[in-house]
Amino acid sequence: MDPEEGDETHYLNPLVPSTDERALRELFPRVEPKLIEDLIFALTYIQHGGSGMTWTREDVLRTHFQEAIRAVDNLQEARRRDSAAIRKAARGKG
Repeated sequence: MDPEEGDETHYLNPLVPSTDERALRELFPRVEPKLIEDLIFALTYIQHGGSGMTWTREDVLRTHFQEAIRAVDNLQEARRRDSAAIRKAARGKG
């Protein structure tokens, strides 16, 4: 029997997600724990010399996920600019 015609057995198979399960996965995509750990580290780590942010783990966990991702991207870009400026200044002195 076709699933649309009332055969509910396909919902009993854990390998075939129901429409509700698929909708939930789209709304709440799976996020690997390692990604969250890396995100927390990136936002709380302060490099020697102070090139970093003063976020705590609690700050990161309270932040909307997309905002935290943008903050990491912005932080990495700022560190690249700082590093380039330091290298340029060192060449000028040498």
